[in-house]
Amino acid sequence: MTVIQTILTASLTGAIVSGIVALVGQYFDRKARRRELLVNKAIELAKMRIEFLMRAADKSGHGVHLEDAIIMAESYYQWLAHLETHGRLPNDPKLQR
Repeated sequence: MTVIQTILTASLTGAIVSGIVALVGQYFDRKARRRELLVNKAIELAKMRIEFLMRAADKSGHGVHLEDAIIMAESYYQWLAHLETHGRLPNDPKLQR
């Protein structure tokens, strides 16, 4: 093997390894971003539901039982994650606790 062949082989190997590492990094980054988006949207939906229930209770004059916001956010996260993976909501979507 000549020096040029050795240099070309080493650079090709480095480029392939670098490309694979970049692809793996992109995969994990995108997966984390999807989870982060689901968490943010779940929290946003939980806040919107609490605000809606509070307004409805004020207008109707009746009391309303509110679940804790973190429980609502957890349920919304599970629903959104199921929707993302299966393309539909779970068969029995209700608050978990």
